[in-house]
Amino acid sequence: MRSIWVCFNAPRPVQRPRSTKKIPWFKNAPDVLTNAVARPSTVTGAYYNQVSSGLFENVNKVLSGEESAKDAVSQIERVAKRIVP
Repeated sequence: MRSIWVCFNAPRPVQRPRSTKKIPWFKNAPDVLTNAVARPSTVTGAYYNQVSSGLFENVNKVLSGEESAKDAVSQIERVAKRIVP
């Protein structure tokens, strides 16, 4: 746990070879955290549940082989554009 705390709280910890050797994804951690969106509710607002359901349903179709990933992304985009003003 200390390594994770150091990664996010110490100045430039990801440049420490000892940290990145033990946990390689530390190199990407600052970018990941800076650009992270835990839930897209700030964009979708009151429509979050509907957009989330559309995403969930289409991802499951891809995982079960019912739909290609390309088709699922197109469908998710259509649903989001229809729902979110």
